[in-house]
Amino acid sequence: MRLKPGITLEHAQEELREALNLLTNAQSGQRYESPWQSYVIAVDQALLHLAVFTEPDLASGLLSPTYWHLLPVAGTGPEAGRVVYRELRTQIATLELAEEELLQLKQYAEPPRRAGGPGHQHSELVGAAPHHQLASALQRRGH
Repeated sequence: MRLKPGITLEHAQEELREALNLLTNAQSGQRYESPWQSYVIAVDQALLHLAVFTEPDLASGLLSPTYWHLLPVAGTGPEAGRVVYRELRTQIATLELAEEELLQLKQYAEPPRRAGGPGHQHSELVGAAPHHQLASALQRRGH
């Protein structure tokens, strides 16, 4: 996972959470909107929040082939609404996985703490990822 230059992990986490909230709220729809309208508005707003990520490009993932195939059937009946809800669930699941990955990266980036505090001669690292876990995670990401 890569962020645009100058973006902190904390800021990326906030933006990802906001995008997730927008899509989750779109599932319940708005009082005077069709499922399609709620979906399109949520995607449009979420794109701005996901622009902080460069790899994977989460923003372009929202504009999936399903999104473009749904355009011609917008508002044509309950079947289209079911497809919209299914696509929302798929996109939410994708962003939730990205959120988990971001949390893992954040944990790896945190400096390890020492147990026992100052003045203890035998302190050990707490919260540090074992070397093989870190190497495995980096290898999965292609580094």
